[in-house]
Amino acid sequence: MNIMKKRFGQNFLRSPFHIQKIVAVINEHFKDDRLVEIGPGDGSITKKIVNYKLTVIEIDQERIIDLEKINGIDIIINADFLKVEDHLINNTQFFSNLPYHLALSIILRCRMLSNFKKGIFIFQKEVVDKIFSTKNNRVKFIFNNFFVVKRGLEIPGNCFFPKVKVHGKLIYVEKKESTISLEAINKSKIFSKVRKKLKNTINIPYFDENISNLLLKRVEELSFEETLSLIILETNCI
Repeated sequence: MNIMKKRFGQNFLRSPFHIQKIVAVINEHFKDDRLVEIGPGDGSITKKIVNYKLTVIEIDQERIIDLEKINGIDIIINADFLKVEDHLINNTQFFSNLPYHLALSIILRCRMLSNFKKGIFIFQKEVVDKIFSTKNNRVKFIFNNFFVVKRGLEIPGNCFFPKVKVHGKLIYVEKKESTISLEAINKSKIFSKVRKKLKNTINIPYFDENISNLLLKRVEELSFEETLSLIILETNCI
């Protein structure tokens, strides 16, 4: 079945070279014999993942018949991953060719699972560039707060079907102890006006000289630790 559904963000990898490289990265980093694949779609990558007992989570009902024919799939869950109950997913390792518009939501959902330890994901290259940017930004801060991140293979847009205008990028993440909650990050206004100095962006009524100096900067100039300190102060004042 080759009918793609735009509402599911379906773009399937068709390059044998890139599929082979991705499977090699999976085999290098994943030592447990169980693996979850989120959104296998038509199974173009799934078919090549042969060393694991696979749990696949696929939102598209019409893809399930094809997935049932693939050897090595242990469990098939026909559901939206963002809404799957935690007790149905007890694996530690995850892989996904993510719908780009849902990528951040899905990886943060993975992190919320108590058993999640590590994952390999295909992200939009521009997002990965933000994670590794020399300038501070919201995406970079969130990833550095929740994960250890490594970047890898770049995948041109013409390697997918249908073709996409943007390139993909493989990332490897490991869960780490977070310093601050996602709720606090979302509550903060520190990333709301990136071009303005922070004194015009966030409200911290009581601060010392060090904090005063930070407020004269733009958020893109801050280190992770400086951003963290301001978010903690700001959210404690709200």
